[in-house]
Amino acid sequence: MGRKVGLTSPAVQNQLGVDQPDFGVPFDDMAVADGAMVDLGRLLQPKVEAEVAFVLRADLSGPGLDEEAVRAATDHVVAALEIVDSRIAGWDITFVDTVSDNASSGLYVLGQAPVLLDDLDLAEVGMKLVDGNGAVVSQGSGADCLGDPVTAVLWLARTCQDFGAPLRAGEVVLSGALGPMVPAVSGGIYTASLDGLGTVSVGFCGPDVPAMSDPSTAFTVRRIDEMTTKVAIVGSGNIGSDLMMKIIRPGCSRPWDPDQDPRPREPVAVRS
Repeated sequence: MGRKVGLTSPAVQNQLGVDQPDFGVPFDDMAVADGAMVDLGRLLQPKVEAEVAFVLRADLSGPGLDEEAVRAATDHVVAALEIVDSRIAGWDITFVDTVSDNASSGLYVLGQAPVLLDDLDLAEVGMKLVDGNGAVVSQGSGADCLGDPVTAVLWLARTCQDFGAPLRAGEVVLSGALGPMVPAVSGGIYTASLDGLGTVSVGFCGPDVPAMSDPSTAFTVRRIDEMTTKVAIVGSGNIGSDLMMKIIRPGCSRPWDPDQDPRPREPVAVRS
């Protein structure tokens, strides 16, 4: 799908206690249609934030990357929502935690009204996020995203190039939050309005996900078949938990059935 910049808004940095951006990789199976309802059973501790998404028509690589290069490589921009999530109990994260958690990626929603960037000043774009009752639950502007969403994409382009994986034509880039994150609740409908870019919305259904209050490495998760299981995360990162969630999240994979596994079974020595 593309890339994302995280932790670009001072409000979000203050919410999470970090002081620099990070980046991650959203996948195709994280896409949600504009106006769709999301089952909270797919998520752990979801929060909603409004952003500007860039769709690239050219690679962003090579020497001399600057804001003009970002504008020239952009086909169009759209209003977007990111549904961020965390595998760290209570969102009590450090910068290392969010990096290892794919920049707290969850799901994303793209608006349906593409707008040419041209001379549009994204720093001046105002944003309001309202709930189903019309109450404003978050607001901000393009200036709250590293000063300008174009600047955020430039930071990402330079960073990705330094890591040997430059931004490519056709990718979608989520440029970062324009205001504070809002917890997603069952029955909630959230609509973001971005000046000049239109609106984008998402709703949530299903039972509210219980808060992950235990910061230990063992926690309870809900399986597809409504059974519960204890999962222990071993190691300093969250790669194991990410793979685990891909197995148990509805629609991502089938639960493993040992009776249907064709692989030969051999005894495994367990080190005490």
